[in-house]
Amino acid sequence: MSRVIQTVSYKGTKKQPLHNVPMHTPAIIWVKQGQKHFKWHDQWIRFHRKNWLLAPANQHLTFVNSPDTQAFYSQQISFLIPPTEAMTVQMAETALLSNRSPQPEMIVTDELSCLFEMLWNMQNQPISEAVKTHFVYAFYQSLLDQNALSTLFPNQNLTTREKLYRYLSESPSNPHTIEEVGRHFAVSKATLTRRLASEGTQYREVLAEVRMNHALMLLQQTQGQCTQLDLALQCGYQSETRFSQRFQQQFGLSPKHYIRTLR
Repeated sequence: MSRVIQTVSYKGTKKQPLHNVPMHTPAIIWVKQGQKHFKWHDQWIRFHRKNWLLAPANQHLTFVNSPDTQAFYSQQISFLIPPTEAMTVQMAETALLSNRSPQPEMIVTDELSCLFEMLWNMQNQPISEAVKTHFVYAFYQSLLDQNALSTLFPNQNLTTREKLYRYLSESPSNPHTIEEVGRHFAVSKATLTRRLASEGTQYREVLAEVRMNHALMLLQQTQGQCTQLDLALQCGYQSETRFSQRFQQQFGLSPKHYIRTLR
């Protein structure tokens, strides 16, 4: 059975201004130390320990991570399974009765805090994926009770972009030609290209975003201790210069600048 969630933490000792950070899976971000100033349309929302950022799939985030007296620290859980059919029906019924547009902010209750911590900690426990699935559904139910589950899952069907992102994320350093990936999904290059175009994206763009997200996670895991060439190679780039340019283009700051925010 495939994974049901993915967890990653982010740290920083200096301000981290990042833009255009791709989100291809629904995720909840909880700032445990410091603050995250998140750009939502034409306003900025401040996230800290008492509220969560709910990020649905297929969007790009712009934010500034800011440490306080301690280093910035946040936890992110990405959800890899959809809600149950019954939950989907209930979400649809609730949407018919509400005129409120989905908001990215959610206040953290004691119940939600407890469930989040359970999900976070179960990743390192000898628990089967089937049991983990039940834990995730319990968390979904709690979000549903708060009318927040539809913010994470505004659409129930996986897009071609989401499917592609999940497949490529398993091995970001591999060459991943479009012909090879098309064979994996049992479609031609032309069909894959057409489906992505209908969603406003291209194969090369999704592959680059997968690799840039992987670069962020590697920098966090190593705290910038690996060389930029090693980082480039682990992200599928043979050229250190090309990797650095793509990182700067994606996030608005260079890998070296980002590393300085970690130390």
